[in-house]
Parts: sequence; structure tokens; C-alpha cells
Amino acid sequence: MVLGVVASIKLFVLIVLPYLCWRRHWRAAAWFVAAGIGITLVGVATCGLGAYQSWVATMHQQAWQGLPLNVSLLGTLTRALEMHPSGLTPLMVRPSWIVPLWAVGCAGIVGWLWWVLRDREDADRDFAALLVSMLLLSPAGWAYYFPLAAGPLAATAVRTRSPLWLGGLLCG
Repeated sequence: MVLGVVASIKLFVLIVLPYLCWRRHWRAAAWFVAAGIGITLVGVATCGLGAYQSWVATMHQQAWQGLPLNVSLLGTLTRALEMHPSGLTPLMVRPSWIVPLWAVGCAGIVGWLWWVLRDREDADRDFAALLVSMLLLSPAGWAYYFPLAAGPLAATAVRTRSPLWLGGLLCG
């Protein structure tokens, strides 16, 4: 339920919903959706529909993908392939490549996520993989969201006795 509330505010948390459905956690998925819809309706009732329309319009106009603290795949590609007001020098100027490369990269990340999680369910490992993927897939994968994944990453690394911070994520 808490994740549904958070997802109504921070859309990148929506990555948890397909996972809950894939794992057939229908009750958790239903609570996720109910909480997200419920808190959105409370927001509309208290702030008005205009506030949500303004938020959506602002999201359409955003241009902060290339800022240095954006660790997402889109942010990385934007910094690497486009001139940006932040003053960072791109590797090459090919802005038309950004969205196609992002789409291919996202498909690769989703494929990796499925491959790593396919065999068995492990809450720590699964949420570590989901949260790291969330940062990479979202256009707004800010570095300061990384601590969200720290707990599941640490639990996975300790249990698998891996010296790598990704623990058992790479191997499944």
C-alpha cells in the first residue's frame, strides 16, 4: 500500500506494479493500485484538477535529463550525445540517437531484469534489482534516490558473500 502512495507522487516506483503482477501477488498489486488511485483522488479533491494538469504540463516541458546528478540511461545518453547548458562536453553530438539508444537500452535492462529474477523469488535480490533498474529506466533517475536500493543491495551482497556491491544481481 505504501508503495502505491509513493508511486502516485514518484512515478518511477510504478516499476514495482508489473513485478507484483508477474509474481502473482494479486493482493499486493490491488493494494498498490487502490492506494495510488486513492491518494491521487485525495490530491485532486484537496488541490483541484488544475494542479494535476499543471504538473503533467510541466513534466512534458522538462529538459533536465542531461544534468550531472541524473544517473539514468537517458541522462547518461543525453550528456554523451547532446550539447547541454550544464557545460559538460559530449562525447559526440548526435541528439537524434538519444531516444532510439534509450529505447534499446531500456529493452536490454528489462530483459536483464527478467533473466536475473526468472528462476526464484527472493525479496531482497528482487527489490535490489528493481530499484537499480528503476534508476536506470526512469528519465529522472537522480543519484540521491540510490539509497533506496542500499538496504536490499546490502542484504543481497551479505547473503551471497559477494565482494561486488551488486551481490547476486549479476548472476541471478
